[in-house]
Amino acid sequence: MNLLANKRYTLAGSGCVAQVYKAKHIDKTYAVKVLHPNIRKTIFSDLSFISKVFEALKIDTTTLESYKTEAVSQLDLRNEAQNLKILGANFCGSLNVCVPEVYYKSANVLVEEFIEKADLNNFDLDRCSVLNTRFSNIIVSMFLKMVFLDKFVHGDLHQGNLQISNHHGKLKVALFDAGMCKFLSRVEYKNLLDVVYELLFTKNYKNVANLLIEKNEHNCLLNIDRKKFSDDVSKIIKNVLNNCSVSKNVAEMYNVIRKNKIKLYYGYSSIFTSAVCLDGFVNQLSKNPYKKSKRLFWIHAPYKYLMFKFLNIK
Repeated sequence: MNLLANKRYTLAGSGCVAQVYKAKHIDKTYAVKVLHPNIRKTIFSDLSFISKVFEALKIDTTTLESYKTEAVSQLDLRNEAQNLKILGANFCGSLNVCVPEVYYKSANVLVEEFIEKADLNNFDLDRCSVLNTRFSNIIVSMFLKMVFLDKFVHGDLHQGNLQISNHHGKLKVALFDAGMCKFLSRVEYKNLLDVVYELLFTKNYKNVANLLIEKNEHNCLLNIDRKKFSDDVSKIIKNVLNNCSVSKNVAEMYNVIRKNKIKLYYGYSSIFTSAVCLDGFVNQLSKNPYKKSKRLFWIHAPYKYLMFKFLNIK
């Protein structure tokens, strides 16, 4: 399907690895994503240079290897097509979230459903405020579902990849650009739930700090001041719970981790990064986007894990 041959297309956006065109064919509109020319050569060259810098400075490359795998996977748009298919299945039938349908895929080109952004200018300010609050709740709920129920998380939830759209006559949150997604393995999921349990139920923030250390075996070889790290982590968590900026405090968490020379488990890192991206958008939509977060958590809570924990079953 050569949708760009008839010149009925316009550039809709451009990212790190590809550009997206809005193309018309007969009476239907499509989104056509095309890799940038020579992007593979550029990415591999950059990764090779970074690897040599790490080696020269004798920096551990464990996290870099995970990043390289993630970066290279985005150079084949068939991977993104597969991610969109999974997300589409996970949110199939949702009244609030939509994912574009894929019509064609190859390593260099991805053709998918074009979902139009909703025009909210026709609504009065009060209605817009209500809608924004509603959609901030939907986005938080969507993220919790990804993490706790689906175990498949979109890793790049910034404003460009989230959009309030008019999809088949209904206002929904549309989810785009699924090149960077994370499947949580059984071990990764269990590790994450252990942290969440200590965070929300025992409220033992020192245990949260210990788990961040112990879940990466490389930390066992380091001489870490656990008390200082625990105190720093406890302070950051209390700031988050007092409705301070999630983005600011996650950034501070990374700073504390760096200062203490702790190697963060990559599974945690990808979810934290996704949460930071999402936080920026929901804070634009609502003054208090996490007001209903406790109720939303219980909608998507990992009940089997919690039951085993409460009954002290290993």
